[in-house]
Amino acid sequence: MKLIEENTLENAIKDIDSFDDEDVLYVRKPWNKNSQTYVYTYGEGENSPLDINSIPYFLEVFIVKEVIEVLKEHTKNMNSDINEVCKAVIYYAENDAYIK
Repeated sequence: MKLIEENTLENAIKDIDSFDDEDVLYVRKPWNKNSQTYVYTYGEGENSPLDINSIPYFLEVFIVKEVIEVLKEHTKNMNSDINEVCKAVIYYAENDAYIK
């Protein structure tokens, strides 16, 4: 397991393309763009725990990328403000559904 501290959810989302799709985000609650965020890379055969040091599982990187793509399609590929992207990703993490 390898820990990459990204310090905020906003920064992790801005850098999302630099992470492997299999990496996992853990985000301290309450979830908002300024929440403390860690990105973990797990070794082959390792399972992702529900929390690490009391910081709960958030989403896998590939899901965050999918949410961003759906948001782009929904907004007709216009560049979404980072605040809107963060809201869409948090909405997905809380509801297991894309924001409308």
